[in-house]
Amino acid sequence: MEKELIKNKRLFKLFNTEKINRAIGISHKKGKIAFYAVPFLIHTNLKGFPGFLDAPELPGGINLFEWTDTMKSAIKELFPDSKILDEGAARLFPSKYTVESLLIMGSIASIAQNEKSDYDYWVCINESAISPKELELLKKKLRLIEEWADRQETEVHFFPTDIEKVKKCDFGQSDKESAGSSQGRILKEEFYRTSIFVSGKIPLWWIMPVGASNDVYNKYKEGLKTSIDLDYQGFVDLGNLENIPADEYFGAALWQMNKAMSSPYKSVLKMGLLESFIDPGYSHEILCDNIKKGVFSSADSGKSLDSYLIMIDRILDYHNTKGRKNVVDLVRKCFYIKAGERIEARSQKPEARKKEAGYKEMVIRSYVEKWGWGNEVLDELNNYQDWGFEKVLRLGNQVHSFMIETYKNLTDKMKNEADVKRKISDVDLTVLGRKLFAIYSKKENKVEYLKRAFEEGLLQERLTFSAGMDKNRMPVWSLYRGQLSKETVAMASDKLLKRGNILDIIIWLVYNRLCDEKTSFYLIPNPLPISLAEIQTLIKDMQVFFPPINIADLQNDALLSAPRKLKIFIVVNFLSQRWVKKIEEATIFYATSWGELFCENYKSQDGIKKIFSYVAENPPKDLTDVSNYYRVFIPKGEFSETLYKEINNIILRQISSTK
Repeated sequence: MEKELIKNKRLFKLFNTEKINRAIGISHKKGKIAFYAVPFLIHTNLKGFPGFLDAPELPGGINLFEWTDTMKSAIKELFPDSKILDEGAARLFPSKYTVESLLIMGSIASIAQNEKSDYDYWVCINESAISPKELELLKKKLRLIEEWADRQETEVHFFPTDIEKVKKCDFGQSDKESAGSSQGRILKEEFYRTSIFVSGKIPLWWIMPVGASNDVYNKYKEGLKTSIDLDYQGFVDLGNLENIPADEYFGAALWQMNKAMSSPYKSVLKMGLLESFIDPGYSHEILCDNIKKGVFSSADSGKSLDSYLIMIDRILDYHNTKGRKNVVDLVRKCFYIKAGERIEARSQKPEARKKEAGYKEMVIRSYVEKWGWGNEVLDELNNYQDWGFEKVLRLGNQVHSFMIETYKNLTDKMKNEADVKRKISDVDLTVLGRKLFAIYSKKENKVEYLKRAFEEGLLQERLTFSAGMDKNRMPVWSLYRGQLSKETVAMASDKLLKRGNILDIIIWLVYNRLCDEKTSFYLIPNPLPISLAEIQTLIKDMQVFFPPINIADLQNDALLSAPRKLKIFIVVNFLSQRWVKKIEEATIFYATSWGELFCENYKSQDGIKKIFSYVAENPPKDLTDVSNYYRVFIPKGEFSETLYKEINNIILRQISSTK
């Protein structure tokens, strides 16, 4: 037993070192920050360094922290003006330790890592050993380090993780990042499969035999405590993972459906994985055991193993066995685009390579050749950034259609399972269900949320507005991609993005983040009173007032209550002549606590009356700062200031009456 554990530890450390080297090779500077600076800053509390707090009760550093020459060199490079780094350990390091282990989980060191990848750390602690005040100080220190890393263009997130809770697969209720009660073991499987050991104690699971039952795990653990050559205190026990019970899949599927808006392709993969797990006719071996088996038995000690590729291979194999060629094609194409490595098709007589291929290029090329992709497929995918708007949307719709279909398959299968909802709390079920409703439900006057295939979105560099008349001689506006002229717009049907009321178009493009501060706008001359400057000003005001909504950011309290109107934006007389002195039309935009956005158009005073009822129903929570609650926009004209004061005073009086 002891020899087996010693061997397993050695193989794990070789594998872990390979992953660190791979991660640094993909992103050199960010890798140095992630693997050297971050553990050093968490371990120490030195004045002048990020994360320093002048608080004697601040919990200490990382247990078994190693001050290697490589780390010391990296820290000196990142902080060249510091003199204290040459001091001895007594000056640099604390005498007590709070963090048992520091690990990164996610896409880092895999084929999915790129320059935009963030670094998600589990900061493993024993919460019972520190006071609530000490825990808050530790969290504050971690926030300061996050802010410093952000200034270094490295996105870092810390998740203080209680070791005892992880043992029980207890990750709390659903919030911005947590999987909640819905999928504790699924999250632990992903952690063991993707994690990189950074500093502190090695997870005990990683040296245990592949597929160990709980009895075997505990037997080996007891044996380890009496080992002469292995120090039990050098390991952190985050618990075994024997299997994933079927009753977690329902909550996990629901969660991924909600995550699909912010990370759609990632959710596609996880949904595909869930379906393979739950299918009784397919292998139920959990992937973390699969990768551990490779580390302990492969000829290269697992150096060639990639947790992301193991997941991709399983998903593709599963759908191939089901004969779903369209799904296989979709997953392959999305995987290639997401990897971000352009591969040129080799000619029949390939020329000598000009440079040695990196890890990502070698891997992607091997898949491309295995799939038999030729120039036509590669040229199309290599030019993804230049795809037309409709083509990008089609891919997004395919991704979300696959999500919905997989979700239906999962729920249909789960209907046959007894007590399916036992592992997801009522709170999580309600929260996640309402997020799902906010994303996919269709309601009158609700602004459409465009479905994306990738997080990068649908940002446009140039947009052109054009106005025309319908058969009833009523104005109809059109929005086009690119810069068009009066002569070219008639032949640009392929560039048309949306047609209708201009205010409906403007809120649609703002809500879906089709534009930013770098987007250039153009207006084809027309007889209507609306100017390009007015359009640009309104767009800018709306972008500030309605910042991007991420469904994952919604608070549980809001989703557990009835939806309320949080922000109201009123546009008055935008379509009218600039000399009118009364309210001819008003459009109301409002965002709700469930993450939905609505647009309502009214004639004459009807819009102002509607505002009265909205303020009465949902008054602002902070009466000292109503600027975040409502805004009135009126294009400049002869009577615009008078109208603005009149409407503003009416709204303020109505707000005051709600006190």
